[in-house]
Amino acid sequence: MNISPLLRAYRAGRYYFDEINAEYCARYVLRPNARVMICWLPNVDITSHFAPRGQFGGARRAIQKMDRLVGSIFAMLEERNMLDDTRVFLVSDHGHVGGDTSINQQWNIARDFLGADAKDADADGTLDAGSGLGMNVAVFKDWLLRKDVDERDFAFLYDGGGSATMVFPFARSDSRDYATRNRLHELTHYRVKGADAPVDVVRMLLETDLGAANAFKGVVDDHPPTSSSSRSTRRACSCSREAACRRSSRRKARDRPRAIATSLSATASRRPTGRSATTRPPRARPIRWAC
Repeated sequence: MNISPLLRAYRAGRYYFDEINAEYCARYVLRPNARVMICWLPNVDITSHFAPRGQFGGARRAIQKMDRLVGSIFAMLEERNMLDDTRVFLVSDHGHVGGDTSINQQWNIARDFLGADAKDADADGTLDAGSGLGMNVAVFKDWLLRKDVDERDFAFLYDGGGSATMVFPFARSDSRDYATRNRLHELTHYRVKGADAPVDVVRMLLETDLGAANAFKGVVDDHPPTSSSSRSTRRACSCSREAACRRSSRRKARDRPRAIATSLSATASRRPTGRSATTRPPRARPIRWAC
């Protein structure tokens, strides 16, 4: 199996890893005798973690760049007479929610939902919109403990990287019954401390308003416009503000990625190829960019 290296210098990779990996893929991964060839292009995922409009804003350029690089890989396969005998699969481990009419930003389920205060401002026995559940949370060996809740009453959270599994005590937050599985009825009629009426946990998750805690104030509106007449204009303004917001950090990282790219090329050129250790393999032609 031939695979491009999984480089993890995220700050530099936000701008250059796709080009680095595509070049590496062209030189060392695309081989006629390889049964499986993998080329990893991480920039769309990396950029989406930092862009409030996601694929509708700062990540759009990364998507366009990836499209060009995939085209260049196809062109290289055709140039080497490998295209007819190669099956190409485009895969992804997950996507990003938001960006069009809501904000694409990080949200901590343990801190911002499970362990957040259960709010009932009007004292009607029903939790307010945007309220948390007021529970202790166990995340592996880490705990988020509240002073007003017994430490034996908790929800368990497993973060799988892009997905999360939550385990609640059966039927109510203080039942301490972790052996009985909650059915949909229990989750939509759950009892928590601070609320007289049952809570629909599923609906609370689905209706979470990320704009209520906008982490990008001054860069993007809490609720991006939904009208088709103003969407394109406002989107362009949002993209330009995102670009201005990233400009200073890009200047700081400008020299580092070039050094990484140079180092990778030098390291790859010294890679053993079955010849003597002092013999450098022939330099491959630069990758051809295809639109």
